[in-house]
Amino acid sequence: MLNTSVSDFSITCRDAVSFPVHTAVLCTFWPFFDKMWSNDCAEKTKRTLHLDCPSSWVRPLVAFVYKQKLSMTLEEATGVLILSQMYLLPDLGTVASQQIRSMVDIKTSLDDLCTGWERSMEASNDQLRLFFAGFFPKKHLRDYKHLFKDWDQEKVLELLVDISDSVSDGKGEGS
Repeated sequence: MLNTSVSDFSITCRDAVSFPVHTAVLCTFWPFFDKMWSNDCAEKTKRTLHLDCPSSWVRPLVAFVYKQKLSMTLEEATGVLILSQMYLLPDLGTVASQQIRSMVDIKTSLDDLCTGWERSMEASNDQLRLFFAGFFPKKHLRDYKHLFKDWDQEKVLELLVDISDSVSDGKGEGS
């Protein structure tokens, strides 16, 4: 794991968890951080970067930057998908996508499928959007109307288009 005794920087999270890290490692393996560090920014002075997301998403990001093996839950992997897009780590997004595809199957709950689809949309990952949407036709959506009650019309239409595309393209459910 990380040698925190010589760390010179911290990454903090929404849930007040802090990860002691090393700027040399972050600058070397994380282009976003290197670009931020090369400018005069508040984070450089404070020696802290705050990421407004749960530590369960940040932990895999830090592990990835440190070249450690990643093992994530579906919840973590879909969150990491968003972080990888936001913080310019496409290879982390690839790892998260691979892990997602290995975890999701017909037994995955509709709630988890909705979360995965929404996060894929937020991360602008069209392949995973179609992957998640491909499982919806096998679910009895009428029994789960409560999951969609807070969605606006545009979001529902996007999901319906993705479901249609996934069915016509043969995506999802193991594709």
